[in-house]
Amino acid sequence: MLFEKIGLLDERFFAYWEDTDFSLRAFRHEFKNIVCKDAVVYHKHHKSWDELYQKNTYYYYYMYRNKILLIKKHSKNKLLKVNAYRFILAELIGDLINCAKLGNTNVPEYCLTGFGMGLLINFGPMDKEKKLPKFIHKIAKILMMIKPGYLKKALSYNFKKNCFL
Repeated sequence: MLFEKIGLLDERFFAYWEDTDFSLRAFRHEFKNIVCKDAVVYHKHHKSWDELYQKNTYYYYYMYRNKILLIKKHSKNKLLKVNAYRFILAELIGDLINCAKLGNTNVPEYCLTGFGMGLLINFGPMDKEKKLPKFIHKIAKILMMIKPGYLKKALSYNFKKNCFL
């Protein structure tokens, strides 16, 4: 009954956030999400967070691209959508700064490309041939030199209320 009402996993996600999308669709159709505390999931390949920062560029591409897809698909409220984009942008800047600290030079490109491809509505498997304009990468290099606290504070400013969130 569930699959008949909401369908299968959305293939546009390809990897990451497809389960959240599925749960949100189920919730909208008044199905309950239940947590089974005793459930165990085994992944064939496990990596620590340090290894992800150093090696897994696909992770960053899909995480950023699919967060944008999730927001576009489920956020009907304009203010909520804008605040979600600001949050993702702050997270992106934090990841760029962490990569700079660790000396990782190729992960920022995948973070930015995933973010940009999400905004451009380019979904499905990653296409390594598609690149963002060079000026975006120049902006990223500048952002990587700024202190993270300042950037996150600037991104949390509410212009309507004239205060920080």
